[in-house]
Amino acid sequence: MTSPVRVEVKGLPELERGLGRLAGDVDEAAHRAAQIVADQVAAGARSSVPRLTGRLASSVFSERTERGAELGMGAGLAYANWIEFGGSRGRPLVPEGRYLVGPANAQFPDYVRRVSTALDDTIGGFNWPTPH
Repeated sequence: MTSPVRVEVKGLPELERGLGRLAGDVDEAAHRAAQIVADQVAAGARSSVPRLTGRLASSVFSERTERGAELGMGAGLAYANWIEFGGSRGRPLVPEGRYLVGPANAQFPDYVRRVSTALDDTIGGFNWPTPH
């Protein structure tokens, strides 16, 4: 009769903890990259929107969200959409947006590059826990 073979895998609890930490680090890196790009677009919009009272420029925001970052402008300002997109009263329609939407879309390649670099750095520099 042969003896049963016993296989013991060590380090699974450490691997699970490490994977959880890595996932959190990756999420944080992606959020940071999104926020950097959103802040840059918001700063550009603030400096380039037409100024009469300054209310439109001061309404431009970027903030971190659970999914990355959010950009916006014009809350409570009835003319904000017209300034951004036009389409009436002699202002040509610009469907892609002038100050916020268009520039945000144009920054997508930079966002992808930043996220890719951040993820490479995060994963490449991750310190895995030592199995016990």
